[in-house]
Amino acid sequence: VIFETEGSQLVRVVPRSDVKNFNKDRIGNSFGENQVWTADVNDDGMPRYYALIHNVLSRKLFKMRISWLNSKNTSEFGDLNWVGCGFYKTSGDFRVGKHELNKNVNSFSQRVKWAKGPRGAIRILPSKGDVWALYKNWSNDWNQHTPDETIHKYEMVEVLTDYDEGK
Repeated sequence: VIFETEGSQLVRVVPRSDVKNFNKDRIGNSFGENQVWTADVNDDGMPRYYALIHNVLSRKLFKMRISWLNSKNTSEFGDLNWVGCGFYKTSGDFRVGKHELNKNVNSFSQRVKWAKGPRGAIRILPSKGDVWALYKNWSNDWNQHTPDETIHKYEMVEVLTDYDEGK
């Protein structure tokens, strides 16, 4: 186990098997109104999207009404437009997209804590007890030309302290 400082938080790097059993939460009864869940994408199986659950329409033949959360920029984190360079935004302020029906719980990984942000945004920031994946060799020099084999290296961490914007 390794303890590191990541920005304004202390995190504990843990082996993957010790991090969390994501499958135990991925059942129909776990989903409810006004929850935000992470969702996997196809490129490396890591959750890179968020969905807001509006309501669960059926638990027997599972069906829920969701909206994908999106962001056009990452301006709250500095000058580089990470989204414009092809990176996924994983924290900060998100906007609620169009409503759609979803019948599949398999792409969802875990429920995340959220708060209301400015102008109706949904704010997602790491907090104590959360499990997050951090880029292994992240650099300010990364851009749209950074190879996938570099970007897809990460470490699973447990967040030990809440995010503090003042630090």
